[in-house]
Amino acid sequence: MVKISVKIIDPAGLHTRPASMLASAAGKFSSKIELEYEDKKINMKSIMGMMALGIKTDSVITIVVDGDDEELVIATLKDVMSTNKIAE
Repeated sequence: MVKISVKIIDPAGLHTRPASMLASAAGKFSSKIELEYEDKKINMKSIMGMMALGIKTDSVITIVVDGDDEELVIATLKDVMSTNKIAE
């Protein structure tokens, strides 16, 4: 299991476009990928799950990956978040 925490920097928070990008990237992997925010945990492959959390700018989220390709998942998600200025 691999776990990272990142701060959302998108001025609109984790809204439709970044949630869609992250869910699309996560959906390509077989690992279990969860996003934790406050006291809630959702499947990161679900756009609606991410949007339902109402994650605002400057919020800290934790991504938990468990599976055979977890290191690649983390690298890919970090790249998507950095390239699209979603999180740091």
